[in-house]
Amino acid sequence: MPRWLMALILALIAANILDVRETLTDAAQYNAFQLPFLPNLKIAYALLWIAVLLALAVNLLRCRAWAFRWVAPLLTLYGIVGLIGQAVFVRSDYGRGRLPFQFALTLILLLPVWWLAIRRRWLRLDRSGTRPAEGNRSPKPSDHTEGSNWKGV
Repeated sequence: MPRWLMALILALIAANILDVRETLTDAAQYNAFQLPFLPNLKIAYALLWIAVLLALAVNLLRCRAWAFRWVAPLLTLYGIVGLIGQAVFVRSDYGRGRLPFQFALTLILLLPVWWLAIRRRWLRLDRSGTRPAEGNRSPKPSDHTEGSNWKGV
């Protein structure tokens, strides 16, 4: 698994941890404003994503097949839900003006993730439980010792 993918997931976890911390720190100010959402809902949302992304990161490190299969769809869901949340809850013109940039940034960040998932065949339904990136590749002569019975394919 590429390091940049793990770095992306860890950065998203860190961003959600910071969101929880800042929401807890500024809870009194949030209550003073008339916000279209409850601060507790924002904290619960961030904690949910921390748990999901942390479980994904740990299981990617353990090379679990389901984690490789779900990494691109889960990151896409994270991006889409974040964009929808911004579109629904942002009230200022400046905030609304950032939506096209945030959409483009989300798309730019998700393209290499999907390319990797498709290229390494992580999305294939493999019932054997092996890691799709390694378990489904064809053998090469360099994979075997000189005295083996490898005949080539």
